Amino acid sequence: MENDVQMPWLQDLPEYETETETKPKPQLNIHKGRFNEINAFAWGVMRDLSRSEIAVWLSLWTHTNAKTGLVQMSQSSLIEEVGCSIRQVVYTIASLEAKGLLTVKKKGNNLTHEPSVYKLKLP
Repeated sequence: MENDVQMPWLQDLPEYETETETKPKPQLNIHKGRFNEINAFAWGVMRDLSRSEIAVWLSLWTHTNAKTGLVQMSQSSLIEEVGCSIRQVVYTIASLEAKGLLTVKKKGNNLTHEPSVYKLKLP
């Protein structure tokens, strides 16, 4: 049984395409690389590090410039984020450098408030 009801007001409505447009997915290459970095650190390196080494490396990692791979951060900022003494931060940076997990590209200056520049690495 067909419905033969006339609806003249529907004739003036514009027609819409029934196919939904598929938007391209955003490229997340930078994030995928960062995800791989943190996984490599967590599964391959972290078990051999002290708590302060883990905290300092992760704090630096979160501030890494994804394009350059460098971190500009002062030791006083590290002290605030990690919650340890200046002596512990200095010791930990030296320890991470000796283990090949970071390189100090430029030492900061407390008098001029210049941050240090680090390059994080994974073995």
